Amino acid sequence: MITAFQLHHIFGIDSCRVNNVKMINASEDMALAYTAGGALVVSRVSSLQRQYHFSVRGHDIRSFAWHPSTSVVAVGEKGRDPDIIVYEYPTFRPMKRLQNGALDSLQCMSFSGCGSRLASVSGSPDFMLCLWDWMCERMLLHNKVLQNPSNVA
Repeated sequence: MITAFQLHHIFGIDSCRVNNVKMINASEDMALAYTAGGALVVSRVSSLQRQYHFSVRGHDIRSFAWHPSTSVVAVGEKGRDPDIIVYEYPTFRPMKRLQNGALDSLQCMSFSGCGSRLASVSGSPDFMLCLWDWMCERMLLHNKVLQNPSNVA
């Protein structure tokens, strides 16, 4: 079992974005997940292999959030009328599609502690906060954010 590793570089990563790199402890297989070059990249620590996951609609991936159970990942697109696609992990089979939460990009997302809700914040020009019942693919809240979402952690 690997208890520590050293990261030297990640090509294509936007290091200025908040929550752009996450360590995932799923089962006994640790992984490092990040967005780079319009894809969600999952680097498995034990095998040092990388998987690249692109949006099912061909848009760039702007943000992502892992469910507390680590069996689900939500991916936010960047592009005209972006969607949030919720995938099973580790198969990356699409499960749910959340629509109409942004005009151009989904800047950041987070699951609730119990995992039943998903919050998303869109970027320019709308800057909207949405709260989702993601299992029912239903938006519960759609409200204007009063500050630039790049400052929201």
